Parts: sequence; structure tokens; C-alpha cells
Amino acid sequence: MEAALFWHGARSLQQNNTLRRKCLIGITPDFFSLEQTSIWSFPQRGAWATHRGNYRGNWSPYVPRNLILRYSTEKEWILDQFLGSGTTLIEAKLLNRNAIGVDINPHAIELTKNNLEFEVHNNPRIEIRKASATDLYFIKDNSIDLICTHPPYANIIHYSKDKQDIDQFKEEKYAERQRNEWEEIYEYMQLIVANNGREKDLGDDNVIKVPTSEAAAYLEWILWRSFLAIDHTVNKPYEARGFNIDQDYMPVGTAPGGMPDMFFEFEDYVIVVEVTMSTNSRQEAMEGEPVRRHVADYVERYNKPVYGIFVANKIDSNTAETFRIGVWYNKNDEKMALKIVPYTLKDYAEYFRNIFRKNIAKPESVITLFEECFKAKEGREAPSWKQEISNIVLSRCSE
Repeated sequence: MEAALFWHGARSLQQNNTLRRKCLIGITPDFFSLEQTSIWSFPQRGAWATHRGNYRGNWSPYVPRNLILRYSTEKEWILDQFLGSGTTLIEAKLLNRNAIGVDINPHAIELTKNNLEFEVHNNPRIEIRKASATDLYFIKDNSIDLICTHPPYANIIHYSKDKQDIDQFKEEKYAERQRNEWEEIYEYMQLIVANNGREKDLGDDNVIKVPTSEAAAYLEWILWRSFLAIDHTVNKPYEARGFNIDQDYMPVGTAPGGMPDMFFEFEDYVIVVEVTMSTNSRQEAMEGEPVRRHVADYVERYNKPVYGIFVANKIDSNTAETFRIGVWYNKNDEKMALKIVPYTLKDYAEYFRNIFRKNIAKPESVITLFEECFKAKEGREAPSWKQEISNIVLSRCSE
């Protein structure tokens, strides 16, 4: 019976009405038989029907064919929540199984629809949905007979350029959780302030530690998490950070030069955040020029106020003086007045904890403090401005 499903060219199509629309080489593999061992090996990848191997990371169609034939019967429902190019659904359709395919990537959705543009004699029900594999609310309980899926490769393979891959979707979910993890964020800040390599037990088997050799990376990472916790950003979490993270969302190195450590766009303004573990007189030489340049770049890029926040364990007075003056000349020699406020990490951490304890953790609370600290530079030189910033933070936290 399967041999009768093979056809070639237009004449075969007229003789056999099993397939229409796509000009297929054949709809079943040559010399196929069910695998009988626990180790499967296929000399050829498989190119029957509309199967192709040019979609990165897809699996050989021999695998879902074996699984579907072994663990389901005709008209039962198959689920593939990592649809990709539709390998599983193609096999489900060929084998007369109903199927639901889900993918978060719109390119995968369109590719699968195109690959399913053929008809078979029984025409089972095939449904395709653009959605997340983590939220299958539209599938009724006990309605699926077999899950036949090939999960993606975490951050190893990127399937699109539009920030819609599953790893980035999961990062958005990670960002949403930060508001409930503000206490852990605060404790990480305290460890970086101490910077002694010790760990802290937060209970419930949650022990945190900041390796001294990685303190700079952890500082960028924890400031990023703090703004994710404050929330309401317009840009995505992966757009906000300049540094890399691993699949557990831990920091991997620091942000490269030529860009800010992170930036957060809100509806009415933008906040550029720069951090450093440098505390000596070299701090100004290392950070003064790039921080002002990055803030100036965003001032010219956005038609809304741009605020620069600089955080370090200790603010050198020369650095504070550079930001107090806050001047930058663009390529047309036009003078730009920048708004940059330096905070010690200790002060930032205490204010961060304060706004969460008082349930006022919102971007406006950050801007209100910024404006007050920025205004405090008037009539003051750098050392007294630094002290006044600390006084303002202490006052706010004591209210």
C-alpha cells in the first residue's frame, strides 16, 4: 500500500490523487522499518515529502515517524510545542494523526504552513498556533495522546533575528520574577560592597556568593536585576544589558567598550547606567569620558530626557567633579549639558531596599531621588556634593 503512494511528475499526479498542490518526490521513506533497539542510527537524514534539513536544529523525520507509529494510533492527537520547520506535523499528517504544533517564532509558523501545503487521502486535523511552550492554555486537559517534540538548544542556536526565540522569551519571564526577588538583589549588593568573597545563606537552600575575581561582572548584573525589579521598562531585558549571561541568567563577563553597561527606556525618559569596581584616582580616567559619551549618545538618540546613573563602591572626587560639570561637545562642537549623578553602591542599595519596603518601587521614585541629588550640586564642589548625595539618600530612607 505504501508503495502506491510514491509518484513522480505530472503524470503520476493525475493517476494518483492521494497528493495535490506540492510536487513531492515521495511521501514515505525508502525501506523503512520500525527501530527495534534503544540506539537509533540513520545513514540518511530523510528527505521524503516536504522534509528538508536546512532548518537549524531540526531532527531527522525518521525519529518522529518511529515514535508516532510506535506510541499512537490513527486519529489520535499529537503535540509538538517546539514546532520549528514542522517535521513532527508533516509525519503526523502523513500517518493520519491529528496534531497541534506550537512555536513562538513567527518564521517557524510560516515555514511549517508552507511545508504542510500538501493533501493526503485522510486529511487529519492539523492545527498550528503561535504561542509559548510554557503557556499551553488553549489545549484542554487530557486531549493529547502523544507529545512528540524536539526541544531547542537553549542559547546555542538562535532561530530568528527578532528577539522571539524561546531563550529570550524565558529571559522576559525571568525579568518578571525580579520584583519578587528584591531581597536577594539587595543581599547581592551587600556582598559586592564587602567584596571579600564570602557567601551568604538566605535560607531555603539559597546560598549566594560573589567571587572577588568576578565582582565587576556581578555589579553590572545586579544593577540590571534591580531595574528589572523596579519594572515598567519599554525595552526588553536582553536589549537593556550590554553584558552576556548564561542559560541560568548569571553574568558572563562585563559589557564591552563602545556602549553603556545598560540602559532602560521608559515611557517618558531613558536611564543610562554605568558601574565600576574601580575606586582610586584612575576611576575618572577610566570612566569620566566614556560615561559622558554614552549619555550624550542617548541624549541625541532619544527625544525625551536622559538620566545618567553612575555606581561604584567609592566615588572618587575627580570623577564626581567631571559629572558635576557635566559637559560634552558633540561632533558639531555643540555644547551639551548632561545630567549624571554618582552614587555609592551602599547608598544605592539602601535606597533600593527602602522603596521596596515602603511599596513605592517604581521608576518615578528613582527619578525623584535623581533630581534632588542632581540639584544638590549647585553651589557645591565635588567632595561636598558626594556627601550631600549620601545625606539625601539617608534622609529619604529615614522618612
